[in-house]
Amino acid sequence: MAKERRAGPSVRIMTQFRDGRSMVYDFSCDAERLIVEIAPSETSIGAFTAAARTRAAGPHTRAAVEPSLAEAGPTRGEALRAVGRAWASKNGALGFPTIDWELVSQALVAVRAIAPVAGSPPNNGEARFATPCAINSTLGLCLSPLMRSETTADISDSIAPSMAMVSSIWS
Repeated sequence: MAKERRAGPSVRIMTQFRDGRSMVYDFSCDAERLIVEIAPSETSIGAFTAAARTRAAGPHTRAAVEPSLAEAGPTRGEALRAVGRAWASKNGALGFPTIDWELVSQALVAVRAIAPVAGSPPNNGEARFATPCAINSTLGLCLSPLMRSETTADISDSIAPSMAMVSSIWS
């Protein structure tokens, strides 16, 4: 059975890598290439900065204008959402192409780059549950539930301190 393709816009992570303290994600967004860089903020402890820029989709082509912007936020996800809001506010002016920032966010959640927004379930519609494991399987019945470690001495190997007697050859 073949997977059904969506007719809407597509966003796909092409490459991801670490550059110093930041993570860089190269997206293919329909006809555009989007580079998103997320790093700890230089000015505030516990804050993050997200920067985004576009580049021409062809390997040897260069656009006349490659728009970019950066925003900060208390989390990686909030910084990315701030970039998305600022990008969308440009409304295509100054060379800023239209990007579906919700799909960019979902792609980053999928690779665990950002945490999912609380209260928004995944859009894939497939429920994933853990595979149950039988506790009382035949193999489990023959195994001892007690697991000894190398540092714990067995009862037969040691004597309680109150039972130990010291004798001297000089007395």
